[in-house]
Amino acid sequence: MGTSYKQVTFKVDPKDYDSYVAFVKRLGSSPYHMLKLLVETWAGAEELLQRLESGTTKQPEAFTELGRLVGHAQQVAQLNGVFEDCMRRLATHYGIDLKSFESGMASAVRDAGYKGGGK
Repeated sequence: MGTSYKQVTFKVDPKDYDSYVAFVKRLGSSPYHMLKLLVETWAGAEELLQRLESGTTKQPEAFTELGRLVGHAQQVAQLNGVFEDCMRRLATHYGIDLKSFESGMASAVRDAGYKGGGK
């Protein structure tokens, strides 16, 4: 990493922050670690994809970076799994069908321009 870092700062409603902290603590993590993990995971995937598309990466370095990203992705998947479980429990309780939510996710990937990202 470079010597100068960027700091991301934003304000949220105190109630939202308290709920976020409770969500993160349920997973045994910290608010800072979770947000940093998300930013680094998404940024790493985008950077590697750009290098792949431009032809500026070689297989050994790509595999090394993919390994690091898979480790991050496993942690992100855990976070997403807890979120999805929460959504399913709420939807079941209120009798809501989440199929439109799931299909919207696939179309969002296609709309972002990633080849092979959807149906």
